Amino acid sequence: MRNVTLAMEEQLIERGREYARRRGMSFNALVREQLHKLLYQQSDWTEETFSAMDAASGRSGGRKWRRSDLYDV
Repeated sequence: MRNVTLAMEEQLIERGREYARRRGMSFNALVREQLHKLLYQQSDWTEETFSAMDAASGRSGGRKWRRSDLYDV
C-alpha cells in the first residue's frame, strides 16, 4: 500500500472524520472505501434512479404538470 497526501478544506476533513467515527471506521478507511466504490462498482446510476422512480407509489391523480407549476411551490 502506498501513502498519498490530499489537500482539503478543514471543515470537509472534520465532517468526514465525524461521519467515519459514527460508522466505526477511520477517515482514511472512509476515503479508501468511497474511492473504491467510485472506481470499481459496476452500477448504472441512471438505471437505478429510473427503477426507483418506477417502483415509487406516488400518483398524480391524472393531473398534468407544467414547468411553471414547479415555481408555485
